[in-house]
Amino acid sequence: MNVLDVLRNSLAFLLDPLGQFRKQTEPLNHINEDAVKVFQNTVLALITGPDAFVGAAADAFVSIASDYVNSEGRLVNGSGGPESTSSGQGGTLLAAAAVCEKTEAEMIQALEVAAPPLAAESADAVAAAASDTAAAIEGGLNPVADAAGTWFTLKLGLTVGGIVVALLLALFGAYEWWKGQMESIGDQPLPGLPPNPTPQRLIIATPPRIFLTPEQEQQVDDIMRALARAGITGISREDIEKLIGSGFDPGSILAAILGWKGAGKSDNEIALLLFLTASNLMDTIPFGFSSPQQYQDFQAALLAGLNEADYGCIGAGIGGNAVTGVKYTTGTPFDEGRTSDYDVVIADPQLLQKAMDLGIPLRGGRTRTGPLSDRALRALGLYDLAQRLSQLAGRPVHFMIYNSLVNSASRAPTIIFFNNTCS
Repeated sequence: MNVLDVLRNSLAFLLDPLGQFRKQTEPLNHINEDAVKVFQNTVLALITGPDAFVGAAADAFVSIASDYVNSEGRLVNGSGGPESTSSGQGGTLLAAAAVCEKTEAEMIQALEVAAPPLAAESADAVAAAASDTAAAIEGGLNPVADAAGTWFTLKLGLTVGGIVVALLLALFGAYEWWKGQMESIGDQPLPGLPPNPTPQRLIIATPPRIFLTPEQEQQVDDIMRALARAGITGISREDIEKLIGSGFDPGSILAAILGWKGAGKSDNEIALLLFLTASNLMDTIPFGFSSPQQYQDFQAALLAGLNEADYGCIGAGIGGNAVTGVKYTTGTPFDEGRTSDYDVVIADPQLLQKAMDLGIPLRGGRTRTGPLSDRALRALGLYDLAQRLSQLAGRPVHFMIYNSLVNSASRAPTIIFFNNTCS
């Protein structure tokens, strides 16, 4: 091992952290910026496209999100360093990494200067010089006392003692510069955070307590055990209870979850989808019906028509602005300035496959269709039913096919109709 390696090994406790800090901060310099970009893209996806988040709540969300992005931009793009008036997180990391890199380089240069004259000395003298230099630094750098103590107490001789003194002085100078720069960086003010959002008045309905029969409780237990066997964790039992209590078939719930898992969704994403599904279930009369009786007649006609078309045991429901009360693309209230339509959801994987075989375009990762055209309705034997429902409701009625009611409810608020007469 040459002299330089001996010196570097003895001072590894000092040099290694400097190098490690520099290497570890290199990816951190970009993480915040990348995170902000991902957040921006997420917001953009929420407020654009056919399923856009619109209305007053969307405007408030975009305003708050913009304030956050602007604040994070100031953090990421702050220049940092002793000469800046404000430092950002990314800028501070960059500045600190640069200081550590320069300090490490200066210390290594000091070792390289000390190595050649030490090479002429004995191995014992080199080892003693390296050891004492390290000991002096570990004990707290004091170039006068430590250098003098090294020189005289170890009796290394004039040449070696002088080299150690020079080395300690060089290391001390690099250390003092590093300390001053890091303190200066830390003293720089950070940019201000975005203002707190103005509190919005929200009306929050307390969800009713779910009462399940012993049979339904057993179904929930079976689903939770099946999820555990499949290695799916983090699923809320309460969400499963709400789906079972609302009439969902246990097999369809489990099939939807396993389907999401098979599609590559994480356990957290699956848990969120189930939460949205349970939260989107509605037990109310859709907008547009003049009376509860008209709504009951519509529901009965839909289920009877599905039975007549040999689709009696598939899931059905109603979604869209008839449930939310506003048009999702514009935020316009239901029936304001126009006659709003009804979006009827029918859900069955075999029916969706049949639609695909007929050439009907699919959406949402091949989990649903768009509103079916008259041609598609005729091909599926649903045209007459759509016409009867439209006459009964006094407004256009569109059909959409999903592979599962769970997927429908996870996408948007949905009122589910359950056909209890099918076998």
